[in-house]
Amino acid sequence: DAARDATRDAIPVPDATPDATPDATKDSMSSDAPGIFDGHCVCEGGPCPPIVVASGQAGPELIVTDTNGVYWTTNGTLAPTSGTVVAATFDGKVTPLALAQSNPRGIALASGNLAWAQASLGAIELCALPACKSPLTITMSTPGLGLLALDSTMIYFEALSAIDTCSISGCGGSPMKVAPLAGQGGIAVDGTSVYWADQSAGTIQSCPIAGCFAPTQLTKGESSPTGLVVGSGHLYWTDTAGEIRACSVANCNTDKMSLVAAGIYTPLHLAVDGASVYWTDMGGRIAKVAVSGGSPVNLESSEPSPGGIAVGASCVFWTDSPTGADAGDIRATEK
Repeated sequence: DAARDATRDAIPVPDATPDATPDATKDSMSSDAPGIFDGHCVCEGGPCPPIVVASGQAGPELIVTDTNGVYWTTNGTLAPTSGTVVAATFDGKVTPLALAQSNPRGIALASGNLAWAQASLGAIELCALPACKSPLTITMSTPGLGLLALDSTMIYFEALSAIDTCSISGCGGSPMKVAPLAGQGGIAVDGTSVYWADQSAGTIQSCPIAGCFAPTQLTKGESSPTGLVVGSGHLYWTDTAGEIRACSVANCNTDKMSLVAAGIYTPLHLAVDGASVYWTDMGGRIAKVAVSGGSPVNLESSEPSPGGIAVGASCVFWTDSPTGADAGDIRATEK
């Protein structure tokens, strides 16, 4: 109904079990929301549980979103090729896009293309949405595949000891090496550059997407940086102490700041939009903080086992993978 889409004033809702940081005003969609999830998260006042976008998922991990839906990988069961890539479109349909995947890990989305890594095979697959018919194998037999970043023409990815790149039209078994990498800490791309964190070296580096002979070291001396994301000209990451940090891509060494102090959270994965940085927390929380800093806010505080996270127009989406072969959920709450 029309009232469902109206934005209401804030009404504080405390945790069931109080913690150091209060929950956000509203938690998810209203009780009179339609049976088909349409991609909008607006709560009409009072506490609302998170929306379950999809259930019965076997080990869901990372997740991405666009205006049409959310897309995620699952690890599957103990069988070696039981992983999947799945879509939940905002017309209420949950559709497997790729079956019999071998440990699908990284996933990325850009310009109507979806890409993911089959880590056990060293292969990267790419397909055009929404049908995702006949995925193209971009590269294969690349050991140690990790996370991916994708733009309209190229895919960038963490390999065993390097940041590599391929055209989205494929490069067979010969990806181009961008830079050496000692420890995978996340990779991101914007309209000008690709960025990556090296956990082992404690650095964040970049290269122009047009190519470079040597990467630029944006910052050093970080404590195992990981979870790297980019948005609105800034980089965001976390470290071993649970601190969430930020800097501008133009002057990262000189304008670093701490958005969330160490010791409050244990962040797993990060997402960002123009207003806030969002993360999943090992303590079962979904939280956010303004991109300029301030007090963090818990959007949810009692999730069983949150993992990957993505942010859309009005929702934050995350994967939840508690113990059990098919017990995983894809969930959403108002951002």
